[in-house]
Amino acid sequence: MKKSALKGFTLIELLIVIAIVGVLAAVVLVALNPVERLKQARDSGRKSDIGQIATALESYFTSNTQARYPTLGGPGLSGGLTELTLTDLRRLPTDPSNGTYYYTVVPASGSLTAQTVAIYST
Repeated sequence: MKKSALKGFTLIELLIVIAIVGVLAAVVLVALNPVERLKQARDSGRKSDIGQIATALESYFTSNTQARYPTLGGPGLSGGLTELTLTDLRRLPTDPSNGTYYYTVVPASGSLTAQTVAIYST
């Protein structure tokens, strides 16, 4: 019986294949850019949250007999966006990165005093 001359891969062939696979993996990681994808996912969540709040505000305005938006309030206080959780929202959305959204209320009376309020979800 005659033995075959080829029994396996040489070390050089294996190193070349490993190098090619490494280069392809690096190209795929650069093309996908996971950090950018995570940022896009958080931004999509924020856009969705803003849409939910806007829908709840419009629903509150429409269903309110006085045709008004919620009064100014803050975390733990009655009024503000926490008032929406009683009727139109199950919970106030939270920011995906740090958990807190802020909104600014400017009075309609024409005064220049604005108040920034943080929203916390429990």
